[in-house]
Amino acid sequence: MQGRDVGGGGGGGGSGPKAFDLNGSGIGLDVSLQGINMAIVSSVDWQGIQQSDDFNLSVQYNNAGAMCYMHGDAARAVANYNQALRLAPDYKEAHCNMGVALRSLKRHEEACLHFQEALRVDPRYKQAHNYLGLALERDGELDQAIRHYRAALAVDPEYKQANNNVASALQRKGDFKGAISHCHRALRADPYYVEGHNTMGLVLQKKGSLDAAM
Repeated sequence: MQGRDVGGGGGGGGSGPKAFDLNGSGIGLDVSLQGINMAIVSSVDWQGIQQSDDFNLSVQYNNAGAMCYMHGDAARAVANYNQALRLAPDYKEAHCNMGVALRSLKRHEEACLHFQEALRVDPRYKQAHNYLGLALERDGELDQAIRHYRAALAVDPEYKQANNNVASALQRKGDFKGAISHCHRALRADPYYVEGHNTMGLVLQKKGSLDAAM
């Protein structure tokens, strides 16, 4: 899908082991893996999670999964995320990372289940809303996809990836005014945001073609 973006904002704060959160990194299924650096490491959201040896080990499995995914081995990444979730079933970052890996393996229904599990644990998890929106849009559920993009934006109105994705979805519905508004929001958050500029160009092109036809 042209102009789509699967990235997200930074992870939550807190103490404890560091964990890779692909969903908070700006790195994801449809984004080039070139130029990855340690900036993708973000803190686990420790709120409501009791620290334990099992959870500490699950963080290590999640990190291993992320490294496997970034090196192109999604199947091994899934195996590591399975271990992380066996030890910590409510580990939202691992659920969302699992969904990303499963999408790359074209296991879309399973991916959606993990995004939904992440949202069961934290209904305000903006990255999971964004990813679930992309998955639903792929399956033709455009209205439901838009609902999840907007849920992400209700948490963070400056979330550029969700603004970009909802803009692209709205232009597919013919709502060019709404699409342009969200493009402006994405670019206001990051004036150098390439995907945002691409989407704006696509929206203006489609709107121009429609105006010319009328």
